[in-house]
Amino acid sequence: MSHLRTFACFMKENKMPDLVSAVLRTLDNHNIPLRGHFAHVTNTELQEITHKTLLHFLTELETGADGQGKAINNSSWNNDRIHGIVKQSFSQQDLIQLYDALKTATFSFIPNYTADSLLALEIVLGLENTYKGVREKTLPRVQNIQRDEQQRLAESEERYRDLFDNASDLIHIVTPDGEIIYVNNAWLNAIGYTQHELKGKSIYSFVAENERDHFRAYRNRIINGEKQVKEIETCFISKNGKEIIVEGSITCRYKDGIPEYTRGILRNITTRKANEKKLQFYTEQAVEREENIRQLIQNAPDAVIVINEQSNILLWNPKAEEIFGWKADQVIGKALSDTIIPVQYRAAHFEGMKRLLSTGEARVLNKTIEITALNEKGTEFYISLTISRAKWSGDSSFIAFIRDISAQKKNELELERQRLELQKTNLELEQFAWVVSHDLKEPLRKILTFSDLLLTRHELSLHIKPLVAKINDSASRMEELIKGILLYSNVSDERQLFEMTDLNAIVNHVLTDLELNIAEKKAQINIHTLPAVEAIPFQMRQLFQNLISNSIKYSKPDTSPIINIYSKPLDQHRVEIMIEDNGIGFEAAYNEKIFQVFQRLSTYQAPEGTGIGLALCKKITETHGGMITAHGIEGKGAIFSIVLPNKHT
Repeated sequence: MSHLRTFACFMKENKMPDLVSAVLRTLDNHNIPLRGHFAHVTNTELQEITHKTLLHFLTELETGADGQGKAINNSSWNNDRIHGIVKQSFSQQDLIQLYDALKTATFSFIPNYTADSLLALEIVLGLENTYKGVREKTLPRVQNIQRDEQQRLAESEERYRDLFDNASDLIHIVTPDGEIIYVNNAWLNAIGYTQHELKGKSIYSFVAENERDHFRAYRNRIINGEKQVKEIETCFISKNGKEIIVEGSITCRYKDGIPEYTRGILRNITTRKANEKKLQFYTEQAVEREENIRQLIQNAPDAVIVINEQSNILLWNPKAEEIFGWKADQVIGKALSDTIIPVQYRAAHFEGMKRLLSTGEARVLNKTIEITALNEKGTEFYISLTISRAKWSGDSSFIAFIRDISAQKKNELELERQRLELQKTNLELEQFAWVVSHDLKEPLRKILTFSDLLLTRHELSLHIKPLVAKINDSASRMEELIKGILLYSNVSDERQLFEMTDLNAIVNHVLTDLELNIAEKKAQINIHTLPAVEAIPFQMRQLFQNLISNSIKYSKPDTSPIINIYSKPLDQHRVEIMIEDNGIGFEAAYNEKIFQVFQRLSTYQAPEGTGIGLALCKKITETHGGMITAHGIEGKGAIFSIVLPNKHT
């Protein structure tokens, strides 16, 4: 065995504790940076690490190993640990300094082994050669391992960067005071900025102003080491001003117990929030609609009844309770045929339901029909019924809207009775008018005959002859009126009576009939040219006679009546006739009322008349498809306007 081997055996057996202390002192005395790699371990742990390293070194010297692995354990190195040191943090210079410390400490124990200078020199040279071999062969191995590790780390970092850059979540790394270090592509795409634009910017400047304090407080809780902090939901503002709602968590990276940076992993939930808002809106709308429908059903003026396909009652609203007498809890679940359907309609009801469900043929759906129903007391009464298909709790059903029309039916029957009576009365009146008119013709014919004889065969005085002529003329006009009444009573359609009528002739005949009144009141009648219209002649005569006689009748006591009658085209289809007087007039409040039956025009109105003259005028103009209006000024007179169509199609 060589002297170097025996020296190594001596050190292992006798000087290990002292050698460990010497190595540590050497590291401390020379202020070697390697010592800092062990700042995280206790003195006891450091002594144990040094002991294991020296024991491995001396064992290799004792066994005569080639020195290629001195102080380096490849297995530990590749497992990323050399007695507690991360390999990437352990430089070649650190390794050289470690070897120098081991050599220096070991040399100090040679005098304890031998006093022979030649032997000591042999040991020193052996140790120098050993360390030289270690440096020459181990350091390149360390360099290769570190280079491979650096490449592996670079590839791993690239994979992680690719993963972060292309993750769908928004990832950012921020200094404790808020300065942005890194954001991924999803973050950039969401807010619309570039990496260059974000450089040196504060994360808080991108948080919505109303969320900024909350976000800052959340990060401070994370940085201060608070545990079990829940996820945060906040809002970023994009470059174009759009709000980006995110949720997620933030964690903090510490180095030597000091916060180094925070990591945020957030999800963009803007679309989800918008959808949730829409869903909430639609839900609220659905709830509101449901409540509105419920209120409509509960407060509906009609009875609302819902039945299923088996004709069992599912809903019975308050109006149904009122109409039929049963409370809802008395009929829900019962068959409709056991409640409101009269016996005579039950077979048809069952047959109709069967046909509808088997063939889809619906004869009464979505139609309003009138039928009878039963109430709680068994009384049958008329209802108006409309049935539609509907969904109730997801199942096919039918909804019926029912209205009690028993009073309406009673009124209809009464109206029909009155119509028949009126028809009978009208027939009697027509017969009466025919009989009266027929009976009047004979005495009238005699008046005409005798007046003609007097005028043609007798010499009459100048004073008598005009009077007899007037009698003859009046009788002739009365004969025409009787013919009109007979004609009117024998036609079924008033349109048969319309003919082109010269209103000038009509007004002249009226003035002749009113000759005595005109003379008595000293009235001045100014007639401008009037048109011819398609009308019923004797009704036109009645219309103008009523209006002109009214203007004469309601003249001022101390003023002669002046009546102007004129017309103008209103458009190509209608003409307007005006009758204007200077009589007592009437208040504006009576402009519409005067056409009502028995309505008095004024406190100055004379008591004569039936009170139906102007109402009859209104009826006549409406019969002719026209209209009549009045405008009065109390104490100054009145204007009546008649609008008539030129022709009737």
